[in-house]
Amino acid sequence: MKLSDYARDITKKADREGYAADKSRASDPLIKPFADCDSQKARLKALQESTIGLCWIDAKGKAIPYDAGEFARVQAEIQRLQSVIDHNAAVLTELEDKVWNLGLSDDQFSIARMYGEKSKILERITQIKAEQEEALAQKWHSVINIGGNRAMFEDLPEVKAARQKTAELIEPLEAEIAVLDGKILGLESILRKLKH
Repeated sequence: MKLSDYARDITKKADREGYAADKSRASDPLIKPFADCDSQKARLKALQESTIGLCWIDAKGKAIPYDAGEFARVQAEIQRLQSVIDHNAAVLTELEDKVWNLGLSDDQFSIARMYGEKSKILERITQIKAEQEEALAQKWHSVINIGGNRAMFEDLPEVKAARQKTAELIEPLEAEIAVLDGKILGLESILRKLKH
């Protein structure tokens, strides 16, 4: 499913059913811009339709504004809004392309979820390090008891082996974080281009 289709579906579902989970997904930075763009289009249409009420038609069929100043303000806002919509439509197309290039699927259309995944990986890294420190705590106390220092502790073969094992466990997790950071950065750099 395309990101734009997913965004519009989840936004409609959130508006219709009002579940917190749907509203949360609809407010995700990757999803919300599509609803914002639709709102801008609706506002533009309403402004365009309202210009009819600001004019009267003369004998030649030409529209003459009742209040030229008010009419000019509405026309300026219509032009500004049209410019914003055109700009944002191009940005959303770029965003759609980026999502496709990253290979994201429906269940991955969420920057908040990517941050959540990153947080879980960081927690796992912290847990691995804590488990290592806990496993080495007895060795550390033994080194302290004989008057040793941190350097002596770090030189122990079993400490070096434990550090190496921990590094091997953490390395693929850090690689996952780097991939997620790349995706997030790429998507957020596009989202920053949007005008409001």
